[in-house]
Amino acid sequence: MMMAYQCHLKPDDLQTHVKNIFGTNYMVENILSIQGGAQKAVYKINCTNHFSFVLYVWDQAINYFQQEREEEQQRLEPYCGSRLFAQNYNFLHQLNVRIPTVYYLNQDKLQYPFDFAFVEYVDGQPSDAYFQANHDVQHKIFTKANDMLAAIHSNQSSTYGKLDELGKNNEPCHLSIMKNAHKQLSFAAQYVNDISEQQAQLLDTIHELESRMKPRQTYHFIHGELGPNHIVINKLLEPCFIDIDGAMFFDLEYEHSFMAFRFDEQYCYFRNDALDRNRMLFYKLHHHISYTAGGLKLLQRNFPDRQLAESIVLFNSKCVLEFLGGTEHMTF
Repeated sequence: MMMAYQCHLKPDDLQTHVKNIFGTNYMVENILSIQGGAQKAVYKINCTNHFSFVLYVWDQAINYFQQEREEEQQRLEPYCGSRLFAQNYNFLHQLNVRIPTVYYLNQDKLQYPFDFAFVEYVDGQPSDAYFQANHDVQHKIFTKANDMLAAIHSNQSSTYGKLDELGKNNEPCHLSIMKNAHKQLSFAAQYVNDISEQQAQLLDTIHELESRMKPRQTYHFIHGELGPNHIVINKLLEPCFIDIDGAMFFDLEYEHSFMAFRFDEQYCYFRNDALDRNRMLFYKLHHHISYTAGGLKLLQRNFPDRQLAESIVLFNSKCVLEFLGGTEHMTF
């Protein structure tokens, strides 16, 4: 819904930034609050001259996973705000991958206790709006998206992690995922009876999958959470990747196992037959466990789209339990 200057930036501050960045002919007309995920606020800013842009705000106070961030801070690093976004933007921009242009990034925290950015508004729809489109349209969209993804994945490293932490991680990357699977499974078991009853068997399953994985020392750059909602298709049917904060060097199977169930039939455009099936299964089970727990946390923390959070829990808990029937029949 439209709101009159109800956002993180005060009206005068917002207008001053707009004039300084775009020019004196740009006047803010209205603001649309957009559901920007669980970890940052997103607003669409419309100007009187019909120009629009997006305001990103990295405010830890509105982060629905603030508790997890605080736990991570104690173990690893201070709250990073827009830092991951900025470094990934620069990296991907050099690859000529289509991502929204950043017009301005404020990280000084002089006026406000949070980072914020003015970013290009891509006038389009998420890619799942084209899941029922005719074959030629789908082929154009998803083939181009896969070309962009291939350009990202072609970047390799002998170590894994965020761009500014390469070389700091010594253990195999999947071990951090295993630890998280244990933690999130324990959380989900408190609220989902079927998972609680089968918790021990599910742990055995994920450990069995891990035991089949061969050692690896080459990692690829990945988006990290490339679902249909993170590919926006403009009016020329050109794809654009958004929400790049989580991009990093990691196992390709982490990316593909997520995309396989998020894109469903359209995953055929992205399929990579050279991937390790055991790693695909391992990460797939982790994704479903993690998103079951994540959906439950959103419900407990008054996430505004309760129906979405409930659907996340329902779908992913069902997928978790499917692993109990064996993995031989599972396809990607």
